[in-house]
Amino acid sequence: DDSDFYRQKTSSGLPFIGNAVLQGMDWLSFPSLWKCDYALRGEPCQYCFSGGELASLSKRKKPLPRYPTPDDVAEIVEYAILKEKCANSIQITGGSSFDDLAEIETIKDFLHAIDRHIGRKNIPGEILVYMTPPRNPQSIDALFEAGADRVSCSLEIWDEELAKKIMPGKMKRTGRKRHLDCLHHISSRYGKNKACSNFIIGLEPVESVLEGAEYLASHGI
Repeated sequence: DDSDFYRQKTSSGLPFIGNAVLQGMDWLSFPSLWKCDYALRGEPCQYCFSGGELASLSKRKKPLPRYPTPDDVAEIVEYAILKEKCANSIQITGGSSFDDLAEIETIKDFLHAIDRHIGRKNIPGEILVYMTPPRNPQSIDALFEAGADRVSCSLEIWDEELAKKIMPGKMKRTGRKRHLDCLHHISSRYGKNKACSNFIIGLEPVESVLEGAEYLASHGI
């Protein structure tokens, strides 16, 4: 069916298009909610379009994009899930902050705004949050308390040597161990399938991807 979703703007004038994406029949995704610190330092992940764009803008000292506020996000959620009913689940895409505790507070602001506007009970699906793995894995608990159903600390690449070349900033500041520590914490505290991780196909041999996927799945991730 035709959708009016991408023709909408929030009350602050922020267009839905370019700030939120409908994925299939279920998901409303917010792909970029704040600046990437890795990109601003000139170390974006090589596979990331928005990171490359941000690094280019920063290098040329150009203005950075306008990012959605918590109220903008809540209005978009309200439209997609309650008004048009073109989605039932929400993906909050985070990660990329040097200050992991500040990132958690930012994500909580988005979750609280969604709850204020439409109520968590009125979201028929789930809320999936992507985030930078904090130094203290227990810090993640605050996101579950704020309404997240699942949390992803995405490894992207299992082969550590390739990862250092393709996503230098991320590997320098977080690395595999910190991701795994957080994923293990979520899995052990909240049960199977509450922790998740992406792998990007095509960046490493399939044998490496399968090794990583098998390891995570065997630990309930």
